[in-house]
Amino acid sequence: MDYYNKAYKYVKDKYIKFQKDVRETVDFVYNLHGHESCIDLDKYSKFIAFSTSVNLTNQFISQIRFGILQSTSNIISEVKDIKQVEELAYDISNKKQDIGIYYVYESTSHFALVYVALNDLIQNSKRNISICQNCGRYYLQSSGKEVYCDLFNLDGSPSCKSYASGKAYDNKVIEDIAELTYKREYQRRITQVYRADKKQKEQIKKEFLIWKDKARKQLKLYRENKISNEEFCNWIEENK
Repeated sequence: MDYYNKAYKYVKDKYIKFQKDVRETVDFVYNLHGHESCIDLDKYSKFIAFSTSVNLTNQFISQIRFGILQSTSNIISEVKDIKQVEELAYDISNKKQDIGIYYVYESTSHFALVYVALNDLIQNSKRNISICQNCGRYYLQSSGKEVYCDLFNLDGSPSCKSYASGKAYDNKVIEDIAELTYKREYQRRITQVYRADKKQKEQIKKEFLIWKDKARKQLKLYRENKISNEEFCNWIEENK
């Protein structure tokens, strides 16, 4: 631990500065934290310009070893002719076969690997880095539309995406409590009609139709924001 504490103290300031410069570079490239660049500027040009301005590459001196790996499948041995090659290509395109070429970078410098990863993302991917609206952490978007991250939490709590989905559902239930109350009462009454015996069916059906007409008028008032969901629910309760 003494060794690692000394090593940490030695590199601490360098790591903090590099992390700060990388964050500012990402903010500029992806228009985060108030940055609003011209829309005609491409991400890679912005990346090169800003990383040069903060001298990002000169903060590390390291060789980077580059390798290429190919994942294979047992199906490869079965490919004998062009038709089978085309079928394999379709399977790869449709994600039925997980076969591909993977680039492997090795370096003794964390800074170098961070730079390579960021450079590769900006230059070769359409995915964007964004900031989670719940926890504030940086994350890589999948569709470009989501606003909450799916990052792992050390305390085992649900990810922001899972939490937000649950919260949105709870809010929707609260907002639609009037609609739910109407549907439940409607279903209760229509069930009574179907289950009634022949002697009572006509009377119960008549009462149901009268109630339905009045309830729909009240529901219309609710949907037009002329009465609150509480007022509507009270009406349903009083007219059971």
